[in-house]
Amino acid sequence: MIYTFGQQKIADIHALEQKGKVRLLNVKSNAATKNYDVLSYSIAIAIDPRIKYIKGSVDCLFKSKAMNRTVTFDLNANMQVDSVLYNNRLCAFLHDSSNALTIDLQDTLSENELASVRIFYKGEPITDGLGSFDHATFEQDSVLWTLSQPYGAQNWWPCKNSLNDKADTVELFVTVALSYQAASNGLLLNVDTLNNQHTFHWKTEYPTATYLVAVSVGDYTQVSYKKPLGNDSLLYHHFLFNSDTLSFSQSDVVTHRFMEFYDSLLGTYPFLKEKYGHASTVLAGGMEHQTMSLMGAYGGELIAHEVVHQWFGNKITCASWSDIWLNEGFATYFTNLTYEFGILHDPTFYPFVLKNMHSKSLEQPHFSVYRRDTSDASLIFDRLVYDKGAALLHMLRWQIGDSAFFQGIRNYLNDPQWTYGFVQTKEFQIHLERSSGKDLEEFFKDWLYGKGFPIYTTEWVQNGDELQLTIFQIPSDPSVYFFNMPLPFQLHASNWDSTIVLNPKFSGEQFNIFVNREIDSIVFDPEQWITARHELITQIAERNVMNSSVQLFPNPANNYIQIHSTNDLEILRIELIDLNGRLVREVSISNGSISLDGFKNGIYFVEILTDKGQLRKKIIISSAF
Repeated sequence: MIYTFGQQKIADIHALEQKGKVRLLNVKSNAATKNYDVLSYSIAIAIDPRIKYIKGSVDCLFKSKAMNRTVTFDLNANMQVDSVLYNNRLCAFLHDSSNALTIDLQDTLSENELASVRIFYKGEPITDGLGSFDHATFEQDSVLWTLSQPYGAQNWWPCKNSLNDKADTVELFVTVALSYQAASNGLLLNVDTLNNQHTFHWKTEYPTATYLVAVSVGDYTQVSYKKPLGNDSLLYHHFLFNSDTLSFSQSDVVTHRFMEFYDSLLGTYPFLKEKYGHASTVLAGGMEHQTMSLMGAYGGELIAHEVVHQWFGNKITCASWSDIWLNEGFATYFTNLTYEFGILHDPTFYPFVLKNMHSKSLEQPHFSVYRRDTSDASLIFDRLVYDKGAALLHMLRWQIGDSAFFQGIRNYLNDPQWTYGFVQTKEFQIHLERSSGKDLEEFFKDWLYGKGFPIYTTEWVQNGDELQLTIFQIPSDPSVYFFNMPLPFQLHASNWDSTIVLNPKFSGEQFNIFVNREIDSIVFDPEQWITARHELITQIAERNVMNSSVQLFPNPANNYIQIHSTNDLEILRIELIDLNGRLVREVSISNGSISLDGFKNGIYFVEILTDKGQLRKKIIISSAF
């Protein structure tokens, strides 16, 4: 979707909301718009980037889905509708406070009948959600842009504001002063000049979701060229700030390298007959408008993120904002892959990219990737959607293997039933199950719809050639009974290591493995496939010795805990950990005791690092004691 807003977006939304600039509105799909299919929009508007105002008309050609006399569009109630024409005659209409524009055609349409209306409107569009219609300055020059995701299209033009109907074609006629340029979707067919204004005529003939229709106006320099792509060539058409030299170099070289990578990995660029372009603006990130991404910066990750959105989000679009991970999780993961495959990013950083992805995924132990509440932007575009959405793909790749994973994704993108249309998670799941031959129902139930993640503890002991591992799992949220996931463990002995994969079906399952070497250590998930917390793997014999060597009392405790160690242990560090495995505080020991001042009542773990090993003990803090 928008932004590398996975990192920046929500903070920006809430900051703007506090300033009163952004209102997060509760918006529901309008059932009254379901009785027709949009075939085309023709939008003619006049705008000045110095003024937050729009005036114009929208022609909509549609096909009736049932016998009806009225047709309804979405348009914010603060906009003024001057008149509506049907068959070149004025129509009665009602524009109410629910943002519904209902038009009385006076004639009853039959099922599958074609009809068109022209709506004349004007006003000052509100700015809500992620921006919808906004303007600012860049080095004294004004710039205006639209950013309609998720519900903002109705704030600046009458439309069918839904995720169930893509227009087959969209035309935009954007009239601006001669000092400005106007960027939009599709191909620039013509620029007509009259007096001190010119009109940019844009047209796309690819199916387009309403929220992906966009306009950006500014004092731009246009940069246009073609580059070979696959067996064809692709037109690049950028609208860039004159003094921003980075945007020119990054748009030219970096963008094409990412485009080549995704074109080869995922299949032909979905809008090859038209273009790809950047339009510079004043934002903290970017927005993947179809064929013309809105860019507030030109870092490599942001460019890659918006480029790959042309496949995930634009070619195939989530059919509900609840499934926004199909846009954002995918864009995040395939941006990460530019590190793994060394596409303009140093692959030595890939382990750090994975570590960050997992770390961010573990920050919310009681939330799911699937968005059950989609009433406003801050609930839809949560960081979890980006990072844990990407982590889900990484774990799916681990479970079914590279060949089935990438082939399943290509099949999903090119399924004629869904391509250039709307999809839900079940369509993606079906294609991965077909390519892998595996039942993934439990995976999606746990990891996508379920909340949180597993917390593992593994204990091991070796007796001769038999290595015994016992794997315990506690879900971070009770909504998931047990996360089924094959787990890799790397065994280490002197000048030797080997990785085994165990697939526990219940907490506490024991595995006995033949190993003709003396194991000295075991590493959980060395290549970072799994999104989970994992306690230090401890040899059972060592843990028993450590448990008897350190005593904590009283337990339950109130304002302090006394600590006593035997066997001349040197305590190096003490940490208090909550039940979700998160560090609460590193504490110090004074006169043999730990102060508990400031801690809330509850159950905690005291993790103690000594010169002879590490152990964890459970304590209860209660003001009653």
